[in-house]
Amino acid sequence: MSIFTKLGVSVAAPFNADGTPRQISPQDFQIWMTEIERLIKGLIAGAGGLELPELIYKYVITGGNENNIIAQPSATPPTAAGEALFTIEIAQANSGNVTINGKQLLTSSGNQISAGGLVSGVWLFLDDGENFRLVSDQASQSIVSEAELASQASLVAQMGAEAALAAVENLASDVVSQGNVPIYSTLPSIETLEIPAGITAIRVNGRDAVGDGEDHLYKRVSEEPEHAGKVQSANGIWFEDPFFVDFTVYIPSDYLTIQSAIDALSRKQIRQGSHIVIMIESGHKIEKGIVVANGDFSKFVIKSEDAVMELSSQFDVNEHLLEGKNARIPVLSALVDMNGFGKSGMDLRNGCVGMIMPGAGFKNARVYTLDIHCSNLDAIETIFDGCIGTRNIHVTHGATVNLLRSTVRNSLNTALYASHGGKIAAYGVLIENTQGYAALEATGAASIEAFQAVIKNSAQNAIYARTAGTINVSNAEVHSADYGVRAFSGSSISASGVKLIDCNYGVSAQNSSFIDVQNSELNGCTFNALSASYCSSINASGAKCNDAGGDAVLANYSSDIDISGGEAKNSGGIGGHARRGSRIVGINTDFSGATTYGVLIREGSTASILGANCRRGVVDVGGDNADIRAAVGGIISCNSSTVGGLSVEKNTLSVDGIIFQP
Repeated sequence: MSIFTKLGVSVAAPFNADGTPRQISPQDFQIWMTEIERLIKGLIAGAGGLELPELIYKYVITGGNENNIIAQPSATPPTAAGEALFTIEIAQANSGNVTINGKQLLTSSGNQISAGGLVSGVWLFLDDGENFRLVSDQASQSIVSEAELASQASLVAQMGAEAALAAVENLASDVVSQGNVPIYSTLPSIETLEIPAGITAIRVNGRDAVGDGEDHLYKRVSEEPEHAGKVQSANGIWFEDPFFVDFTVYIPSDYLTIQSAIDALSRKQIRQGSHIVIMIESGHKIEKGIVVANGDFSKFVIKSEDAVMELSSQFDVNEHLLEGKNARIPVLSALVDMNGFGKSGMDLRNGCVGMIMPGAGFKNARVYTLDIHCSNLDAIETIFDGCIGTRNIHVTHGATVNLLRSTVRNSLNTALYASHGGKIAAYGVLIENTQGYAALEATGAASIEAFQAVIKNSAQNAIYARTAGTINVSNAEVHSADYGVRAFSGSSISASGVKLIDCNYGVSAQNSSFIDVQNSELNGCTFNALSASYCSSINASGAKCNDAGGDAVLANYSSDIDISGGEAKNSGGIGGHARRGSRIVGINTDFSGATTYGVLIREGSTASILGANCRRGVVDVGGDNADIRAAVGGIISCNSSTVGGLSVEKNTLSVDGIIFQP
């Protein structure tokens, strides 16, 4: 009588007898494992009159036939009953009763083996004194093969009962099946086994040892993989670890949502540098957002089969597409049209790190495309097109965002906004059609660096720093804005080499702010080209501020403007104008062609315009209509300057002030 209700090979079989796929029955497997445990315990405890053998010997067939086998043991075995275990590899099934070296081989219950019962494979048997007896009627091929490996490796040495038990329990894992995927102990065991043709995937419980953390699924492939995550069975079948290289899952075919894919696969170990690609299938619209927290999710890459991935009208108005807290977020490699649904494209807080790949980004966000707090985001050559919220990109509380060569379009309010120590690096950024307050805005000790930026069509401010904000836009271009460059409330802007085209006001510094626009082109402003007020200063040395509709240079309320070596020609008002204790430095500056005055200095202000050209385009008759005028205590030094006339007698103090000229 068999000691097994069902055989392990049947319990774990991936196919039915008719060839159709089958699933494992957990109940059958539980019964089979219970019977295995009883067998092992029985051997240890001496059940059935047998004690657990301490040695295993391998018999190698040297002659005879399938029924009368002649075999040579690997060493001389003990002669007493039950003192050894033996293995033998059968090449051809028996056709009748079986003997080994003349001694009958019986079933475990002591009966003759029926014809065909001893199939090809490796078998385990005992010596009961009179006969050899199989350990089980139909042993699992996986267990027996592993038993032979164990006998060649560690069990050939003298083993105690505890070590033998551990080996058998380890080998039993090779017949466990999840669905139709058989499980083996380690990769080396696969290399010694012949895997049936119908098996398309296998699992191992470890790479070199069970439980070493390298338990993986291996999928069958038609040819040898080029990477190291592979194993080949004894019969030449190649299997690869699908997570050793980039692995793709599809939404909604494989998982209904991006979140469910991340939740299911976030525990999956993959090789460093490989990714799990979450592919949004063509035509599918996203209905649920993604939330990641307290972990590393950067192995996930979100892509779309379509050029633009869209949000569904069912998307919750209060959800972000991607929300992260204290996490390395999934990589976005798709352009997402939010269609005005949901909240923000990305909302990152509490130390997140993320990346948006070139060509990816967000369109038509309802609040922000990016809302980044205390986090870092790389978004090189990305697209942010359309935002109806207060800011298109919002970077705050020490966050850093890199927008190198990115495009930001159609912002209802501010396009790039940095506050509270946030930092935006936007070298070469293109900003178009900002309908609200500013294309670039830095406030609250935040900073924006946008070298070589191109800013077009700003309804109000193109470049704006306030409340100790800092902006560096050297060599940038501004096309069509109300204010081209504007600093307010203790802020500073470095805009050397900037070029302003079709702006109402060129450069304006207010309330203790500083702007550097040296060697810039500020031509054609509708009103003032350079304006500093309330203890502010502007360095515009070498700048060209021609054809302003108002004053080319205006310093007011204790402010300073230096335009030495520059041009302030053909202004519709005054070439250089200082008021209320302010100062203008215009050494070798061209103020010619002004409509009203070349230079007007008044109310205790001063001007140093040595070598300047102050001739207007009208006949100078002196007095109040002179090229250079001092009024209400103005002080002017114009040595070597080109003038037609002075408003007061030179080098003579008067109620209007004084003009020094050799």
